[in-house]
Amino acid sequence: MRKLMAFVLCVLMFPITALGEVDLSEYTLDQLYSLRGAIDERIALLEEEQSLPVYESGTYLVGEEIPAGIYLLQEKGYALFPSVLVRAGIEEDSELISYDLVIHCAVINLTAGRYVTFTDVTAYPFDSAPACGLDAENSAGEGGYWVGRQIPAGKYQITPDEKSPLSSYSVYNDILGMNAQLLKFEVVGHST
Repeated sequence: MRKLMAFVLCVLMFPITALGEVDLSEYTLDQLYSLRGAIDERIALLEEEQSLPVYESGTYLVGEEIPAGIYLLQEKGYALFPSVLVRAGIEEDSELISYDLVIHCAVINLTAGRYVTFTDVTAYPFDSAPACGLDAENSAGEGGYWVGRQIPAGKYQITPDEKSPLSSYSVYNDILGMNAQLLKFEVVGHST
């Protein structure tokens, strides 16, 4: 069984860089079925991940180059200003619809006919996006979360980042891009 697990881990963790033969003569039929099942599951997962649309940093015309709809935005690593900018036109002097920093993750609704610029951000269609919400301890880090979809409605304790000179939170009546109105903004000096 150890050999089977070691083989499965090798197959799943390291891509085959050269064609080679594997001696499977020491495995039982049950072990081979198990191995085949694990390989099939991994192949299906990788194919699904590769088929999902993902939009990287750049400028897109919504409705033509990126479908209109709701997107989950995730910052890319340790970018200085991961952001999303929405304008009425492609020109720099065109009407600014919105500009938001994307700290960890955020949700936005993109409307056809507008131009969106992602800077150090990856955008995923919301329904096929990676999970971004509460972790196993029912806590969420920095970010923008859609209440009711990513985190349940309820009371939360807000804890300021001790390393940050200014910690705050905002509450909106809708997701970004949906004419969201700011309902509450509060600077947090201690757990609230």
